[in-house]
Amino acid sequence: MFFVSAFAQEKELDTKHIISIQAGVAFPSDELKDANQNDVNTTNAASAASGITAGFDYQRNISKYFGINVLLRAYTFPVDENTTLEEFMDDPSASYTIDSEPYALGFLGLGFTVQSGGFIQAYLSPFVGYGGMRSPEIEVRETVGVNYEKMTRDYSSDLKVMYGGDFGVRVKLTKVLLLGINAEYLASQDFEFDGDVSVQQNNDPKQASPYEFNQSFSTFSLALKIGFSF
Repeated sequence: MFFVSAFAQEKELDTKHIISIQAGVAFPSDELKDANQNDVNTTNAASAASGITAGFDYQRNISKYFGINVLLRAYTFPVDENTTLEEFMDDPSASYTIDSEPYALGFLGLGFTVQSGGFIQAYLSPFVGYGGMRSPEIEVRETVGVNYEKMTRDYSSDLKVMYGGDFGVRVKLTKVLLLGINAEYLASQDFEFDGDVSVQQNNDPKQASPYEFNQSFSTFSLALKIGFSF
């Protein structure tokens, strides 16, 4: 009796492995979107705009309805330069320009999946892992007549625990190919950033000073997901 039951369960589990890639749009939380307002020293924060995400997943099914998965994610969020630059404009007679790199985040996590069976599959995957963020390098130029001042800043964070979850729907186009829509929420503890702020006026030597700050992070993303099962 046990042998028959085990054989039937194994036969039902016709897909043991799923490898997926995804890409889509990501929306930062207010902590990052309004970073200038949340940081005490506003010259050391940068507002973020909506960005993009890409990722890789490996899922090992342990039954028709449960699986264990490993996921790798990358996020980038461009700086909202107009909003950020407003924080530097302390002289109405001066002209200002700004150059910036995006926020960048990497994450590696482990989770488990609860899923439905059939041609159309719905799934939910909570996960936890470690991630690191790079706060963007920013260069601001202030010009008043012949006077010229340039400020630059660049920060990187340590690794922090991150957590979140995926939920979505995928369709079995063939026995091997899957196509779906994936929604994801990802959040972190406060990242601790270390970096430098450098100021140079006219042709004087550059003056650099260290600066530290904390920045929490969370994002919601929507992505197109392509999977291969075997």
